[in-house]
Amino acid sequence: MKLMLLLSLASAGAIQAPVKDLPTAIGENCPPPPATVSFLGGRLYQCEPEEGEDAYKDVTPPDDHAHWRLNFGNIEQPPLGTRNFHWVDTWPFRSIVVMSLPWPEPRDGHFIFDRSGTVIDSSDEEAIGERMAEMTVSGLRMWPTANVYYRMPTGKNGDAGTVRDPMLRIIYPSHFALIVDQGVLCPILEESEFVNWPRDRRSGDNTGKYINGHCGDAESRTFSFPGIEHDLQTNYEYPGFPNRKRMLVWSFQRHDEPERPVRDRKGRCVALCGSDESNR
Repeated sequence: MKLMLLLSLASAGAIQAPVKDLPTAIGENCPPPPATVSFLGGRLYQCEPEEGEDAYKDVTPPDDHAHWRLNFGNIEQPPLGTRNFHWVDTWPFRSIVVMSLPWPEPRDGHFIFDRSGTVIDSSDEEAIGERMAEMTVSGLRMWPTANVYYRMPTGKNGDAGTVRDPMLRIIYPSHFALIVDQGVLCPILEESEFVNWPRDRRSGDNTGKYINGHCGDAESRTFSFPGIEHDLQTNYEYPGFPNRKRMLVWSFQRHDEPERPVRDRKGRCVALCGSDESNR
């Protein structure tokens, strides 16, 4: 219920009058809604009393465009929880190649999709056969303000499988998910990894809770590699990327455009190489 309220208040934040002081939390109990979530000085606070700590936790997203994950319901699969997956009906993207995937050990990676969103080729062999799906909890989208799609293993009957722990996919969206915004396909950029954002004391950190909301504003650069000037490449990068020591650049193709070779950062073809004239 608190998260439902949080969403409604956040969407109305522009017209929400800030309170002069946070309502008093008595003992282990929070005041009833709407005092459970309050705006103060442009910040958003949620009441979650814990012994020895302030009752109100600052849960303001890193910026006005940041997306946040629902902390609502039980994210276990039924019958223990209310998590569910909805496979994409059609997937408009043929490929994505990411230079320095934001993983614990950054590395390049590529994924090739069919029109149903199934991975048919990848630098990550375990991803082949997985399919893009949107996640819900208690019937609500896990990322209510963003179009986030997870790679999920498929069972014999087309149901989400459990060969690779689905819980890890929720906690680490940058490893297993992509975001679509204004026709642009982007890797997930977790705010906790790249900006100085206060730790969420409810769980020790913000891993997997906030993601960058500027995918649709990604900056593009078109260029060609020496010797294959005919094959123009377009790379994308999040605007105002704050940490120049960690590169996050990517390119993608759509199914409604001519197929082109998928190239790594050095121009070498790593997938869809049938039309790669540089190898002839």
